[in-house]
Amino acid sequence: MIPTLFSIGSFTLHSYGVMVALAFSVAIYLARRQAIREGIQSEIFLDMSLWVIVGGILGARTLYVIVSWEQFTDHWLDVFKLWQGGLVFYGGLIGALLAVLLYCRKHKFAIWKLFDICAPYAALGHALGRIGCFLNGCCYGKVNATWGVVFPALNDSMPHLPTQLYESLADFLIFTGLVIFRKFKRFEGQLLWLYIMVYALVRFGLEFLRGDEIRGTIGISWLHTSQLIALILFVVSAGMLGILGRGATIKKNHSNRTR
Repeated sequence: MIPTLFSIGSFTLHSYGVMVALAFSVAIYLARRQAIREGIQSEIFLDMSLWVIVGGILGARTLYVIVSWEQFTDHWLDVFKLWQGGLVFYGGLIGALLAVLLYCRKHKFAIWKLFDICAPYAALGHALGRIGCFLNGCCYGKVNATWGVVFPALNDSMPHLPTQLYESLADFLIFTGLVIFRKFKRFEGQLLWLYIMVYALVRFGLEFLRGDEIRGTIGISWLHTSQLIALILFVVSAGMLGILGRGATIKKNHSNRTR
């Protein structure tokens, strides 16, 4: 693991921060290219991207602070030290989705179309961000002598499962699947909700392998906060796919009858 890339005086460049910046940059660049292909002006998309960055970071950090409340009790300034890690993906996803929703409502853009443009590249950005988690040594898995690696930052000399890389691989596969499926989608919004639903399954399963206990539990001791959110989002995604799919079918049938 390489949490620190280099230091010059009081300035330190952290690998986590670099990977998060790279994730946003790559995702926005590729999503912008796709948006242009689908007839959306570059300036409009870049303007929206600023909203996404702010909303995503605020959401990710807010959820991390909520589930790690005790960590900041006597060190409130640490809330702003993003370069040290501490971003919860689900918080970032919710924050980013709200940012896009507000932007689209303000400028009267097609919400589902923009969501579908961004969905594959959100998965790609997430994959890159998880590599940053691996380099930083956070979000590690349980102790496993066979498949584990030693994270120096833990100071326990025990091999832990590299769950960051497992999730990164899953996100790369989701990205690839969404790009391929994009050619066959039946209605706007389908890519977004497929992404959220498939990732929810991945995240729910991976949580059983996680070894860091900072995420907190909800009610049931074995159910982590992220697992509860995953269950909720899976149900919501399935429902939205059904609603949007049914709406698209009704619209298509109506169009065929009026020809």
